[in-house]
Amino acid sequence: MPAKKSDSNTDNPLKDLLLMFAVPAIVAIIVALFVYVPRWAANPLYDFIYYTCSYSCSDRLVVGANGTLSQTPTRANDSYGDEAIIMYYEADTDATRVISLDEAISYRLDPSSKSPDGYSLEYASNGSYFLFWGTGWQLESGMKHKTVKLAGDSYGSGDVKFVGWVKK
Repeated sequence: MPAKKSDSNTDNPLKDLLLMFAVPAIVAIIVALFVYVPRWAANPLYDFIYYTCSYSCSDRLVVGANGTLSQTPTRANDSYGDEAIIMYYEADTDATRVISLDEAISYRLDPSSKSPDGYSLEYASNGSYFLFWGTGWQLESGMKHKTVKLAGDSYGSGDVKFVGWVKK
């Protein structure tokens, strides 16, 4: 009598168990690479200025055609508005500091949405903290992105108003 072939699924249960755990692990590693490699590759070079208000600003900061900053009132006799807190984000140290209006005026600014090195400041809100995603400010350039912690952003994206990129 010829030998009976055994069912290949029951030959090696260890192989099946290993496969059952290896496939999800490999998928998780691939997803992690797609999430973290762009963060590691991000290297924005340009600082920027922004301002915050706790409720509503009584004035607005505007960049003129020559790159200088000016302060204009939003409404005449606005008794409910707060004074803007002007912030300077330094890309090298990933730190924010408060600056005075006089110091902000001393910088030449580029008010365009993209920095000269191709980054833009975006508020990412996908509403989920599942695995790797969340909400917050990011400097983005294509697939590359760097999460930034902006001071004064306690209630979401409405608290931060971008002014301009500091020209070097």
